[in-house]
Amino acid sequence: TLLQLIFLGILFLHPKNACAQDLKKDWASVSDRNKKTNFIEVNTQDILEKILELKITKWNYKSQDKHIYHIGPMAQDFYSAFNIGENNYSISTVDIDGVTFAGIKGLEETTRELSEKIKQTGTIKSELKMDLDFNSLENRLNRIEQTLNQK
Repeated sequence: TLLQLIFLGILFLHPKNACAQDLKKDWASVSDRNKKTNFIEVNTQDILEKILELKITKWNYKSQDKHIYHIGPMAQDFYSAFNIGENNYSISTVDIDGVTFAGIKGLEETTRELSEKIKQTGTIKSELKMDLDFNSLENRLNRIEQTLNQK
């Protein structure tokens, strides 16, 4: 029976999603480039914005003890935000991993942009300080010249 096979840790392959599970090991989703098609670049900043808008809650399954919690989005919200996956009542690990990686890349891009702006601001600040120092010296020199001219 299926239950006996599960207890034996038999490898299961889901032909539609190409996922494999060996109960003696980890769950693995086939991610070979040669098994995929229809590649489309994603806008990581757009994904990051959608992640920020996505409600993340702590919850437990109705079938679990009320003290066992999980954290994550609801499948309906995830599907609505990203429009990926096969349905709006489950989230594939491949999809949530992909969204997470895209969000991390988007966040890193934002961090680098901000870091560059901070460097530019520091350079401008230094230049302004030099201008202020020069103006201060020029004002002091003018006052000394006025004092000397009055004598």
